Amino acid sequence: MIGMPWVLISFAANIKQMPLQISHYLLLTLLSSVVIMAYGFQLLLNVPGEKDLTVYCFSRRVLAAAYLSLASLGILEIFLQNETSEGAVVSSFTLVIAGFQAFLFTFALIALIRPDYITRRLLGVHFGVITLVSAVLLISLFGFGGMVHTVIFRLCLVGYVGQLVWYVRKFRQIYGEGIRRLSDFYAEDEDRRLHWINRCFYMALTIGILALVGAFMRSFYYHFFIPLYTVFYVYFAVKYCNYVPVFYYVLRGIALPSPALSVEMGDTEDIGIMPEVVMDTAEKNPSNVVAAFNNKQFTERLQQWIEDKKYLETGKNLSDVAEELGTNRSYFSRYLNTHEECDFRNWRSRLRIEEASRLLLIYPDKSVSGIAEMVGFSDRSNFHRQFTTIIGMSPQNYRKNRE
Repeated sequence: MIGMPWVLISFAANIKQMPLQISHYLLLTLLSSVVIMAYGFQLLLNVPGEKDLTVYCFSRRVLAAAYLSLASLGILEIFLQNETSEGAVVSSFTLVIAGFQAFLFTFALIALIRPDYITRRLLGVHFGVITLVSAVLLISLFGFGGMVHTVIFRLCLVGYVGQLVWYVRKFRQIYGEGIRRLSDFYAEDEDRRLHWINRCFYMALTIGILALVGAFMRSFYYHFFIPLYTVFYVYFAVKYCNYVPVFYYVLRGIALPSPALSVEMGDTEDIGIMPEVVMDTAEKNPSNVVAAFNNKQFTERLQQWIEDKKYLETGKNLSDVAEELGTNRSYFSRYLNTHEECDFRNWRSRLRIEEASRLLLIYPDKSVSGIAEMVGFSDRSNFHRQFTTIIGMSPQNYRKNRE
């Protein structure tokens, strides 16, 4: 920020010598760079130091560095504008910025869903490749120009499209897994806490596609594009900074182990299964894990828990119920997946809906909303949707047909 006044003075001194159309573009670039740089420092400041937030803090610092780097690229573009043709500079810098943007937004969002997926080595490889390709592109622009730059630019465009495709596939895979883990952990519809992440990714993807289109457009196109991506950068930084309270909540759900069976000695004692029996069953044939759960002590506890209608109690997640049953969430989750062929949320919803169908007939004068509250649903629309899905008809029709 110390050199910013000098940038403004230099820019003001030279702006009169530039065509009006380019001046507007450079002014937008400068303003955008200043705003992005300011939010880069905002991301860098007041980073929480809790141990559980190690990945979040690291990704936030990387994001801050990326904001500052992208802002610096915008300022650099201003001073290189007069040294070559305006169209080539704009297109090349846009492509460079777009490549870094796709990288930083994708992995910053993945860090919020699967912090265990993010490693310094992974980030280093992606950052190194993008930096190398960007350097080759800019060297071809300022060192060679002409046909050499045109060929390299088109190759970089193809590489950028491939980058976007790979990022979309990877994000969809990890986001879907994150949703499944939250569904498996919380009884309520908690995956809504990740919806903004999904929105941000596709907003960033839209910006990336617009950047690709901009490579073939004249400079007036950027009068619309620059303010658009600047607003998005601000929105993203604010949401990322405000994510800390939610991250603690989500972290509990997404910390579930992968479906691959991993048995520890201490995990088996509480449910009365001999460790060597489980290990032998899993090692010989993972598909026989169902047999490992055919444990009388555990099934009796579970049956009693259902008979006591403890599934009607609200505010309990997978870990809480597993503790009540004398096991851990890893085993309980796998038990539901193998025996009930569903996750924790769907299993609990099914029990509640079955109880609701019984109460609808016992209390014919009680409203549907009242029945929904009795079985633990605070949202009537969610109750109606779940009831229709599980029973096959609406609560009103079910009651009417059974009268």
